[in-house]
Amino acid sequence: MSTAALKRELALLRNSLAALTPSQSTTLDDPVAWAQCIAGLTLDPWQRDVLLSASPRLLLNATRQSGKSTVAALKAAWTVLQGGLAAVVSASFPVTSWPPRLPSGVRP
Repeated sequence: MSTAALKRELALLRNSLAALTPSQSTTLDDPVAWAQCIAGLTLDPWQRDVLLSASPRLLLNATRQSGKSTVAALKAAWTVLQGGLAAVVSASFPVTSWPPRLPSGVRP
C-alpha cells in the first residue's frame, strides 16, 4: 500500500472517530471494550494482554488460527486512533522456497 493510500485511510479513520456520538465514544477509554465492540468477538486473555500492553514492540508466538493477525490489527488500529504510529511486520517464507535452505555445512 502506498503512502498516499495510507494517509487517505488514516484521514477516513480520524473522520469516523470525530463523528462518534458520546455513547459510542465511551469505549474509547478502554482498548479491550473498543476492540470487542469493533470486532464483535470475545477476546482471549492473552489477546487482552496484547491490547493493554504499553510495550513499543511485541512478539506473538501462538498456534495457527489463534487470532494473532486479528489482535495485531486491532492493536495497530487502536494505536493509530490514539494518535500514535503503528507498523506491523511479519516474516514469512514464500511457498516456493519451503522448506528454507540451510546454510552450507549445517545439517537438520
